[in-house]
Amino acid sequence: MKVISKTAAKPERAPDPRPARTRAAILAAVERLGEQGAELSVSSVVAEASLSRSSFYSQFNDIGDVAVQLLRELYEQNTVPSDPLAAVKFLLTEFSAHRHLYSAVLGDSATVSAEWEVCDIIAAASLPAIAAVAPSHIQPEFAARFFASGALACIIPWLRSEQRASVDSFAEQLLELRPSWVQSGS
Repeated sequence: MKVISKTAAKPERAPDPRPARTRAAILAAVERLGEQGAELSVSSVVAEASLSRSSFYSQFNDIGDVAVQLLRELYEQNTVPSDPLAAVKFLLTEFSAHRHLYSAVLGDSATVSAEWEVCDIIAAASLPAIAAVAPSHIQPEFAARFFASGALACIIPWLRSEQRASVDSFAEQLLELRPSWVQSGS
């Protein structure tokens, strides 16, 4: 006689596709609003996406969180090039592709927390390269944050400019600003 366990494993349920659809609708709405040059706010995004505010807030904390999550996912899902010029172009290409979102969020006093989170993401991505060349008297974490915040301070006006330098030339300019100990080590 076969004994049937009462604690037999239940079959796994398929993940609920609704959150992914909601998230996709929000991101598509942000893109459409960006193409139109419209204001980016939770109200405008939910209206464009035909969603409720609670649907938006189930996915994101605010508009700044949309930008932060996009950038975080980019760095988690992709291998950042080890070549410094390619790494900077990688970042600038993302900012340029979602220019309206990032220019609306970065440098805006209402989204300072998003700006700091973006700075943290950039610093974390650059830390291994900086740690490899940092002189013993310089803390790599401190240097990574310093470089990330300085780069971001230059990137924000570049994003907002109507007559921006190309990604290639702007990346080269940013790299020229690095101190000699970083340049010689890369």
